[in-house]
Amino acid sequence: MNKILKITVLTLFAVAFVNCGGKKVSNSEQKNETVEVQDTTISQIIFWDTVTIKDFVYLLGKPIDSLPEIKGYKKKKISIEGDEGAMYKWFGIEYKYQNKLIFIAESSWIDKHIVHRVTLYSDKIKEGKLYVGQTFGNIRNLIRNKIPTVSDGYLFVTLDKYPEITIELDISNIPDTSPLYYGGVNISEIPDSLKIESIVIMKK
Repeated sequence: MNKILKITVLTLFAVAFVNCGGKKVSNSEQKNETVEVQDTTISQIIFWDTVTIKDFVYLLGKPIDSLPEIKGYKKKKISIEGDEGAMYKWFGIEYKYQNKLIFIAESSWIDKHIVHRVTLYSDKIKEGKLYVGQTFGNIRNLIRNKIPTVSDGYLFVTLDKYPEITIELDISNIPDTSPLYYGGVNISEIPDSLKIESIVIMKK
């Protein structure tokens, strides 16, 4: 799926999600503990060699132009336009590794200078059993018992312990005759075989 199109859909999800529930994470071991210091730089907050999904919460609210270079990654600033046109335009920072998109940090159209959301597209960054490509059955016990309302053709679930993290499940092979296509199911009805397509870190 076109990544810019997906960003637009995720933006619509963000608006809907503010009025819905929360979302987020799992437990895992980490070699370097995250340092929570008020006046530190982003590069001091995150250890890029051992970064986990939970660490990306610390990017939220930081100046988007302050995001650091990452050794081995290609960093690029992009402009993102919503469906409504140039009136709703914001910025993103793409990080690629060996020409593969790993994650995008985005501002919002309300404040174009602050990180509003981070979306992960690669299994290179993990949090225990949680990572892109993982099957739903392996994280089912981490999921909140409520499905957020989003656009038809997209299925999101939220993590129970961390309200900043939500998960997009791949339903590209699900027909529009299925309740899954419209999110009209209970958590217990989601097949174990569905895979994680992306992971979104965003404040409620």
